[in-house]
Amino acid sequence: MLPLYILLFLSAISCDPETPQPDPDPKVVDTSMQVIWNEPIAPGLNGFTSIPRLWNNNLIISTLFFYQGNTIQSRNLLTGKLNWEQNNFALGNENDGNYNCGIYEDQMIWENSNIFLNINLANGEIIQNDKIKDAWMGPRCSVLNDHIYSNISDKPIQQVDNYLVRRQINSSLWDTLLTISKEDGFTKFVEVPALYNNLNDSLLLFSVGKWHFPESRGQTDFYCFSLKDRTIKWRLKDWDKDGGSVLQPIIYQGKVYFQG
Repeated sequence: MLPLYILLFLSAISCDPETPQPDPDPKVVDTSMQVIWNEPIAPGLNGFTSIPRLWNNNLIISTLFFYQGNTIQSRNLLTGKLNWEQNNFALGNENDGNYNCGIYEDQMIWENSNIFLNINLANGEIIQNDKIKDAWMGPRCSVLNDHIYSNISDKPIQQVDNYLVRRQINSSLWDTLLTISKEDGFTKFVEVPALYNNLNDSLLLFSVGKWHFPESRGQTDFYCFSLKDRTIKWRLKDWDKDGGSVLQPIIYQGKVYFQG
């Protein structure tokens, strides 16, 4: 495996998000790609980086696998030079890729299973460490407005109940929004939601993966949940009868797109 580097490219492409089928003859606007900078992330080590996130002209990346614990780095967007690096053990152990993160104002919210970290993006300092005890949480989360959304259960697999929960960014008090229970022999897993705001309500759109352990097969339900009334607006049951998705839905022009 090659040493771990990150390459930042600048390109332009044409894409129509409303087209239901791929264009058989896509029109490429610009085929040229320019390497802006090339910097070693972990000299002498092998591994991978996460999808970069942007904050105030800085590139926020994390490393995982083949590294002694996950690491977060902040690099200058234009030069690639390192601003700071955080490798606290709470970010996760070696080969542990079960984490998710989001950015709210000047903080990164990092979830590593039952651990939530608030990280100051200006200097990499951990300013809050919230550990969930006696429960199984995550390993994925959504940062929507000023809240963190995740799921929680009493055990990692074959649980009876799964809960959609949230807390304010700088709080440690979790609010249970919805309970999803085992049904028709399927154990359910609530996945990360997306948020849609209209004039009268705020709606959470999310998928619920279902797994039938004795038969080793999966299905997926799609949900729309009202934050105003705390009720399920609609549910598409068994929409995907072949598997599930852990990806956050995409909302565009009043439509929600669930990724398989």
